[in-house]
Amino acid sequence: MKKIGRYFCTLFALCMFGGTAKAEFEPIIFIEAGYASLKYKTDELPVFLKSYNSYQTTLTQQFGLKLPAARGPYLKVGIGVGATCKMILDFTIYNAKSQPLSARFGDGTGRDIWVEHRLSNTNIGIRFGGTKEIPVWAQFNMNLAVQNSSLYFAYVYPDGSLSLGTERTLSGIYSNFNLAGGFGVAAGIRLLGPIGLAIGVDRIGVFERKKSIEYHKYSDLNNVKPDMQPDYIPRDMATYVSDPFNSIENSIGNDFRGWKFTAGITLSLGDWEAN
Repeated sequence: MKKIGRYFCTLFALCMFGGTAKAEFEPIIFIEAGYASLKYKTDELPVFLKSYNSYQTTLTQQFGLKLPAARGPYLKVGIGVGATCKMILDFTIYNAKSQPLSARFGDGTGRDIWVEHRLSNTNIGIRFGGTKEIPVWAQFNMNLAVQNSSLYFAYVYPDGSLSLGTERTLSGIYSNFNLAGGFGVAAGIRLLGPIGLAIGVDRIGVFERKKSIEYHKYSDLNNVKPDMQPDYIPRDMATYVSDPFNSIENSIGNDFRGWKFTAGITLSLGDWEAN
């Protein structure tokens, strides 16, 4: 990661200061909207899923241990400076949700669990091409994101309806956020004037894996009352049942990280007329 950072800074300096013509520093604004697939992995969530499968001995269908990729829309707004070589600064919001994992009992009841990721991402990039003369472009990125992850743990009734209410133990929405960052590449092509297509791949890691942050249902833990349900997802179900309010060393945390794939339509304002 440090080597990638050094290479990126070198390219940044060459792009920023390699040309001195005033025309090369004409600012642009661009908007990109599309669809993202977050192929994340986690070491923490399977610990709970394995424990749940072992504890519930009457399950006819056990939880799988790997969540499907989370998918959903994104919107990006950015600015750039340069001509053939551009410095890029953009801000992106993502909202991606996975399909559920399911566990079932013989009477048709059970549990579903899925994840939703909401990211606010700031990106610094170096883009080559993307002019009238060179409609194809490639980009190298470094990014920093605030990543909010929510685990939905629902009770499933025999008719297939879902409930996230507190009438069942563990049911609810467990959320937290952490800082994430990484690097990636993107590419695109201008098709008609300022309109184009773009694809991207980013490797995303979290900064707090060694001390992962717990998931919680309640936004203000000071308001948790003794008659409320425990406010965490356990590592061990047997310990949770015998001593439910003791979350010390028995709660999983958020360590989602992995690959982010994007594909979208872009609209660039400014440079397409100048170049």
